[in-house]
Amino acid sequence: MTVLNITTQQHYALNDLYAICNYVANSNSTRRDLIYGSNVSMFYPAEDMELVKKVFHQENGRACFHIVLSLEENDPINLSDFKMLSVRVCDLIANFYGNYQVLMAVHINTDNLHTHFASNNIDFTTGKRMDFNLAKLDEIKRQINNVLNEYNVSLIKVYDAPV
Repeated sequence: MTVLNITTQQHYALNDLYAICNYVANSNSTRRDLIYGSNVSMFYPAEDMELVKKVFHQENGRACFHIVLSLEENDPINLSDFKMLSVRVCDLIANFYGNYQVLMAVHINTDNLHTHFASNNIDFTTGKRMDFNLAKLDEIKRQINNVLNEYNVSLIKVYDAPV
């Protein structure tokens, strides 16, 4: 089963935003060609996200979401296809109930393919915060499963949270 993990750890300081973006794009875990940014620069993602927070006076509260998509080790997919799958998921997150900035990188430092995403939680057009309640979490899992299904890899378990 593919796993989608949205960290519940609260990242409240802008330093956390920088740390997560640095972790996502860490050269010990990925390569430059496996990094992608949706609505954000791949070279200065934390700075871009911080600017949106400042424009909308949203520097307090959660700094970002750290999301991990991890396939089963025996899923039949090559690195190039997994990067394309991850880009599609990145764009899906970036446009999920708003317009968000998302940095992603496929990490190749372990035996199983997985992608880390750092998502700004502030919509860059409205200044509103991203809300991941249980019903929306199930919805994004279903949308990601549509992409996973196209690549013939295992799906994410959806629990059908009450609305």
